[in-house]
Amino acid sequence: MPHCSPSTSTVPSHPATSSSLDVIGLDGFKTPGEIVLYDRARKARSSAMRCGTPAGALTLMPDAKLADPERAALSARALRARTIDHLLVGDGACVFGNAHEAIGAMLDARTGVAINRVNVFDELTLHADADPAPFTAASAEVGRLIGAERLGYQAFRLARGESVCPYHWHTREEELFVVLAVPRRCARRPRRSPCARATASLS
Repeated sequence: MPHCSPSTSTVPSHPATSSSLDVIGLDGFKTPGEIVLYDRARKARSSAMRCGTPAGALTLMPDAKLADPERAALSARALRARTIDHLLVGDGACVFGNAHEAIGAMLDARTGVAINRVNVFDELTLHADADPAPFTAASAEVGRLIGAERLGYQAFRLARGESVCPYHWHTREEELFVVLAVPRRCARRPRRSPCARATASLS
């Protein structure tokens, strides 16, 4: 089977991104500190994943070689959360053209791991939105993380005075907002209070 070596691009030591590469850390694998390099321009990755059988499929290392098999499988979901066409693996044949599908199949094949479970309070990294105020709520992608294709899921964290988005409408889709937690100081305020207005977009 042909071998495809990982990318040797220089990665900066301070931010977790360069001009074209994102650095994604993996947890629970054989060696601490394993990473994946994501080329945003080419939608390609260099990874420690292994090629499976037949060529073009992907597998994780055997559980006996992983420091924590469950953490490794859940950590690898970060691969599915990005748009990726090609995967350059460290062992085996590289995957070209259908890497996103191969990654999803690899994760869905795992047994004994709740691969589609997401704890929104502990497992997501929320990033502030660059939109103008007050639409600056921090958010994290959930749908792609669990392989959703027909439904979109996002998690938001709103500070006082923030909103998810301006008032708008759609012709071919619907939106549902579910409030998972409300600060105690807002829980029993009158409807017209500042806290009520801040969470109106989620009600």
